[in-house]
Formats: sequence, C-alpha cells, structure tokens
Amino acid sequence: MRANMRKNKSFHLWVILSGVLFLTFSVLLGFAPSTLAQPATQAPHYAGKMITFVSGTGPGAGSDIMARLIARHITKFIPGNPKIVIRSMTEAGGIACPNYMYRRAKPDGLTLMAGSLETIMNGIFQTPGIEYKLLDMPCLFGYLGGSIMIVKPQIARNLRIS
Repeated sequence: MRANMRKNKSFHLWVILSGVLFLTFSVLLGFAPSTLAQPATQAPHYAGKMITFVSGTGPGAGSDIMARLIARHITKFIPGNPKIVIRSMTEAGGIACPNYMYRRAKPDGLTLMAGSLETIMNGIFQTPGIEYKLLDMPCLFGYLGGSIMIVKPQIARNLRIS
C-alpha cells in the first residue's frame, strides 16, 4: 500500500513539474523575441510590471492551485522579474473568466488564464452565456490533470508553437 502511495505522489509531482516546465519553456519562447530585439540600455518589457493569472475556479480548486504553483516559480524565468497575482473569477459558473479574457483583457502579455476542460467543453457546446470563440484563444499548454493556459491571440502569434 505504501509503495502504491509513493508511486501516486511521484506521478502527481511529475505531472505538476512537467506542466510547470512546459509552461516555462513556452513562455520563454514567447518572451525571448521581444527581449532580444530591445537595445541593451532599455529595461526588459516586464520590469516593474504585474502579470495577472485569472482563474475561473475558486481558491483551492485545480486550476487555481496550478496558477499559484506556476506563479511562484515562473517569475525567475521572465526578463524583468515581474510580480504575479492570482485573480479568481468564479462568476457564472466559471464562464465569466474566459469571457473576460476574450472581450476585455488587453493583448499586452500581462493577463493569462488558468482554466480547465470545462472552458473547452463550454466553448464546444456553446453553453448559454459563452461569448468566446475557442479558435481565437490559443492554449499555451495542457496536462493530464485537465488544466489549460490561455493567452490573447496577439501574444500567441509570437510563440511559434506548432
């Protein structure tokens, strides 16, 4: 029984770490072109700025935990070492969060959404109240736990993810 619990803990740790590593590399690929093009005297784009992770789930839920885990470690890898805050948007059963990303979030790379498969399913089945179009909201990554990361289309064009 203990060996089985150790395997489960190892598997969950592996899933979390692989998601963090994948996001880290994806984000670095997206940030690298903008930072390489800057003159050496200019401060990095993200210096002194705040990145907001919006989550359609409440504190302690899967997507919220994923966002907090990534936020704790990703700033070390972003030029300018920005601050990261988590904002829960649980209104309308989680529909408000992707709607916000689609309609109101600025395409400046300062807002990321930590969502779940529910975001995708609502988009596919066009649940009443859905304003977003899945094809217009590129997904940075997903992992076996079912969480996803979404950015504005203008940011995704620079990521070169195939």
